[in-house]
Amino acid sequence: MHNHLSMHPLSANVGSRVAACVVCLGIAVLAACGCGGRSGVEFVEGIVLFDGEPLSDAIVAFSPLQRGQGLPAVGKTGPGGKFTLTVVPQGKRGKGTGTAKGDYLVSVSKQLVEYPPPPPGAVPDAMGIIKPPPPKITDITPPRYGDIKTSGLTVSIVDGKNQPKLELSSN
Repeated sequence: MHNHLSMHPLSANVGSRVAACVVCLGIAVLAACGCGGRSGVEFVEGIVLFDGEPLSDAIVAFSPLQRGQGLPAVGKTGPGGKFTLTVVPQGKRGKGTGTAKGDYLVSVSKQLVEYPPPPPGAVPDAMGIIKPPPPKITDITPPRYGDIKTSGLTVSIVDGKNQPKLELSSN
Protein backbone atom coordinates (compact mmCIF):
# COMPACT_ATOMS: atom_id res chain seq x y z
CA MET A 1 0.00 0.00 0.00
CA HIS A 2 1.08 3.49 -0.78
CA ASN A 3 0.70 6.35 1.65
CA HIS A 4 -1.10 9.18 -0.17
CA LEU A 5 -0.79 11.78 2.58
CA SER A 6 1.81 13.87 0.78
CA MET A 7 0.84 17.51 0.21
CA HIS A 8 0.68 19.27 -3.10
CA PRO A 9 3.72 21.60 -3.35
CA LEU A 10 1.52 24.73 -3.63
CA SER A 11 -0.73 23.86 -0.68
CA ALA A 12 2.18 23.68 1.76
CA ASN A 13 2.55 27.48 1.81
CA VAL A 14 -1.15 28.43 1.76
CA GLY A 15 -1.39 28.86 5.56
CA SER A 16 1.66 31.11 5.75
CA ARG A 17 0.46 33.13 2.74
CA VAL A 18 -2.96 33.67 4.35
CA ALA A 19 -1.31 34.71 7.64
CA ALA A 20 0.96 37.17 5.81
CA CYS A 21 -2.03 38.67 3.98
CA VAL A 22 -3.98 39.05 7.24
CA VAL A 23 -1.02 40.81 8.91
CA CYS A 24 -0.56 43.16 5.93
CA LEU A 25 -4.28 43.91 5.82
CA GLY A 26 -4.31 44.63 9.57
CA ILE A 27 -1.38 47.05 9.26
CA ALA A 28 -3.05 48.80 6.34
CA VAL A 29 -6.33 49.21 8.27
CA LEU A 30 -4.53 50.56 11.35
CA ALA A 31 -2.54 53.02 9.24
CA ALA A 32 -5.67 54.19 7.41
CA CYS A 33 -7.69 54.84 10.56
CA GLY A 34 -4.85 56.26 12.64
CA CYS A 35 -5.32 53.61 15.32
CA GLY A 36 -1.71 52.55 15.69
CA GLY A 37 -0.20 53.54 19.02
CA ARG A 38 -1.00 56.63 21.08
CA SER A 39 -1.47 59.15 18.27
CA GLY A 40 -4.28 61.53 19.12
CA VAL A 41 -4.61 60.31 22.71
CA GLU A 42 -3.84 62.69 25.56
CA PHE A 43 -2.91 61.53 29.07
CA VAL A 44 -5.65 62.08 31.66
CA GLU A 45 -5.07 61.69 35.39
CA GLY A 46 -7.70 63.38 37.50
CA ILE A 47 -9.16 63.42 40.98
CA VAL A 48 -12.70 63.05 42.29
CA LEU A 49 -13.74 64.85 45.46
CA PHE A 50 -17.05 64.16 47.23
CA ASP A 51 -18.02 66.88 49.72
CA GLY A 52 -14.39 68.01 49.61
CA GLU A 53 -12.93 64.55 50.40
CA PRO A 54 -11.20 62.19 47.93
CA LEU A 55 -13.60 59.50 46.67
CA SER A 56 -12.10 56.03 46.14
CA ASP A 57 -13.63 53.08 44.24
CA ALA A 58 -15.83 55.22 41.98
CA ILE A 59 -16.33 54.69 38.24
CA VAL A 60 -15.58 57.74 36.08
CA ALA A 61 -16.82 57.79 32.45
CA PHE A 62 -16.08 60.36 29.74
CA SER A 63 -18.43 60.61 26.74
CA PRO A 64 -17.69 62.98 23.83
CA LEU A 65 -19.96 66.03 23.85
CA GLN A 66 -20.22 65.92 20.05
CA ARG A 67 -20.38 62.70 18.08
CA GLY A 68 -17.14 61.90 16.26
CA GLN A 69 -15.09 64.42 18.27
CA GLY A 70 -13.40 62.40 20.98
CA LEU A 71 -13.15 58.85 22.32
CA PRO A 72 -15.28 57.39 25.12
CA ALA A 73 -13.09 56.50 28.12
CA VAL A 74 -13.44 55.14 31.64
CA GLY A 75 -11.43 54.94 34.84
CA LYS A 76 -11.77 53.89 38.46
CA THR A 77 -10.66 56.02 41.37
CA GLY A 78 -8.11 54.61 43.73
CA PRO A 79 -6.94 55.77 47.14
CA GLY A 80 -6.88 59.55 47.28
CA GLY A 81 -9.65 59.75 44.63
CA LYS A 82 -7.18 59.66 41.71
CA PHE A 83 -8.04 58.06 38.37
CA THR A 84 -6.52 57.60 34.93
CA LEU A 85 -8.63 57.14 31.81
CA THR A 86 -8.58 54.27 29.34
CA VAL A 87 -10.22 54.48 25.91
CA VAL A 88 -13.20 52.16 25.34
CA PRO A 89 -12.65 49.72 23.69
CA GLN A 90 -9.06 49.60 24.88
CA GLY A 91 -7.65 47.84 21.80
CA LYS A 92 -3.91 48.40 21.43
CA ARG A 93 -3.93 51.31 23.88
CA GLY A 94 -2.77 50.25 27.31
CA LYS A 95 -4.61 50.86 30.55
CA GLY A 96 -4.44 54.46 31.69
CA THR A 97 -3.44 55.95 28.34
CA GLY A 98 -6.09 58.69 28.34
CA THR A 99 -8.46 59.88 25.64
CA ALA A 100 -8.61 62.16 22.59
CA LYS A 101 -8.75 65.95 22.67
CA GLY A 102 -12.24 67.39 22.89
CA ASP A 103 -15.11 68.31 25.15
CA TYR A 104 -16.68 65.59 27.29
CA LEU A 105 -19.72 64.95 29.44
CA VAL A 106 -18.66 63.09 32.57
CA SER A 107 -20.40 60.71 34.96
CA VAL A 108 -19.17 59.48 38.34
CA SER A 109 -20.81 56.65 40.26
CA LYS A 110 -20.07 54.76 43.43
CA GLN A 111 -22.37 52.09 44.78
CA LEU A 112 -22.20 49.62 47.63
CA VAL A 113 -23.46 46.17 46.59
CA GLU A 114 -24.32 43.70 49.34
CA TYR A 115 -25.20 40.06 48.67
CA PRO A 116 -27.43 38.80 51.48
CA PRO A 117 -27.40 35.08 52.36
CA PRO A 118 -30.42 32.92 51.48
CA PRO A 119 -33.15 33.13 54.10
CA PRO A 120 -33.26 30.40 56.75
CA GLY A 121 -35.32 27.45 55.58
CA ALA A 122 -34.91 28.29 51.88
CA VAL A 123 -35.82 25.28 49.74
CA PRO A 124 -33.66 24.25 46.77
CA ASP A 125 -35.31 24.01 43.35
CA ALA A 126 -35.49 20.81 41.27
CA MET A 127 -31.79 21.23 40.34
CA GLY A 128 -30.79 21.52 44.00
CA ILE A 129 -30.04 25.24 43.74
CA ILE A 130 -31.14 27.76 46.34
CA LYS A 131 -31.90 31.02 44.59
CA PRO A 132 -30.26 33.87 46.51
CA PRO A 133 -32.19 37.03 47.23
CA PRO A 134 -31.40 40.01 44.99
CA PRO A 135 -28.39 42.11 46.00
CA LYS A 136 -28.96 45.27 48.00
CA ILE A 137 -27.56 48.26 46.09
CA THR A 138 -26.90 51.51 47.93
CA ASP A 139 -25.84 54.66 46.06
CA ILE A 140 -22.88 56.32 47.77
CA THR A 141 -22.88 59.22 45.30
CA PRO A 142 -26.19 60.87 44.36
CA PRO A 143 -27.65 59.08 41.30
CA ARG A 144 -27.62 62.30 39.26
CA TYR A 145 -23.82 62.05 38.99
CA GLY A 146 -24.06 58.55 37.48
CA ASP A 147 -25.78 59.85 34.32
CA ILE A 148 -23.93 62.10 31.84
CA LYS A 149 -27.21 63.90 31.08
CA THR A 150 -27.77 64.98 34.69
CA SER A 151 -24.30 65.06 36.27
CA GLY A 152 -23.49 68.63 35.28
CA LEU A 153 -19.85 67.56 34.92
CA THR A 154 -17.91 68.55 31.80
CA VAL A 155 -14.20 68.43 30.96
CA SER A 156 -12.15 69.71 28.03
CA ILE A 157 -9.15 67.55 27.08
CA VAL A 158 -6.27 69.45 25.47
CA ASP A 159 -2.78 68.60 24.15
CA GLY A 160 -0.46 67.22 26.80
CA LYS A 161 -1.13 66.08 30.36
CA ASN A 162 -4.66 66.71 31.64
CA GLN A 163 -5.53 66.74 35.35
CA PRO A 164 -9.26 67.36 35.76
CA LYS A 165 -10.68 67.88 39.24
CA LEU A 166 -14.26 66.61 39.57
CA GLU A 167 -16.11 67.97 42.60
CA LEU A 168 -19.30 66.23 43.72
CA SER A 169 -21.69 67.26 46.47
CA SER A 170 -24.17 65.26 48.53
CA ASN A 171 -26.61 68.19 48.28
